[in-house]
Amino acid sequence: FQANSAAYPITNVTKQIVYPDGIFLGINAYHDTLVVINPVTVRNSNVNMMGVYGAGKSVTAKALAIRMDMRGTQMIIIGPEGEYIEFAKSLGGEVIQFSRNNGINPFSMQTDTQEDVLDHISILKTFFKFFIPPAKYDSAVLDHALISLYKSKERNFDTFLEKLNKSPMAEYLNVLNTGSLQGVFNAKRELSLDNDLIVFDISPLGDTEKKAPAMYLLTSLIWQLVNKKSDKKRMLFIDEAHKLLVDREVAIFYREMVKQA
Repeated sequence: FQANSAAYPITNVTKQIVYPDGIFLGINAYHDTLVVINPVTVRNSNVNMMGVYGAGKSVTAKALAIRMDMRGTQMIIIGPEGEYIEFAKSLGGEVIQFSRNNGINPFSMQTDTQEDVLDHISILKTFFKFFIPPAKYDSAVLDHALISLYKSKERNFDTFLEKLNKSPMAEYLNVLNTGSLQGVFNAKRELSLDNDLIVFDISPLGDTEKKAPAMYLLTSLIWQLVNKKSDKKRMLFIDEAHKLLVDREVAIFYREMVKQA
């Protein structure tokens, strides 16, 4: 069956996207009506932006961020290409740039409840998969070492590598501690979300193997911090998120995060 465009005009079957309490985002290309939406109050608060290079994805994201910021919504942005640095500065936001001299402690946690610790261990096991060859990856050994680590007071890479007890995985993970990736994922700093507009800029990491795990780890830690009962409205922007969907477990994490959000 081939539909006749004259008999079935597209303007009759596409829904207009207009919410009285919303913000203006643009023009509906199908019938030139306004697109007015409030991501906080609609049935599904997730927003997906897809388009070819130069189509205006970043411009649209910034427009959405500005208008939500004006409504008192906290904006948290993970940017791998440095596109949001000047944007954040112009609005009085905070820019946290990741590099060897300005990294993060992947073992840090805000709470010590058993449920949170076990959830974080699951995140770390997926994070470490980025650096361990599949043939050398042993989930059970990693699990044992991480549980032992969180029972101790010294939660850092040195202690963690000792807990691995000479496992072949220690050699590969040592690249994060004393190898070429040191400083990015073995720092002492803990994540905090105090500013109303925060940009986590990972462009200093360059086009290397560090970006994908950095984006995953940051998203996981941010999700742990914001996934608590609170009256505060927040939006998390993940630029170039599609690059993380190549790993099955990471893709499952993002799917579950989007469903819960």
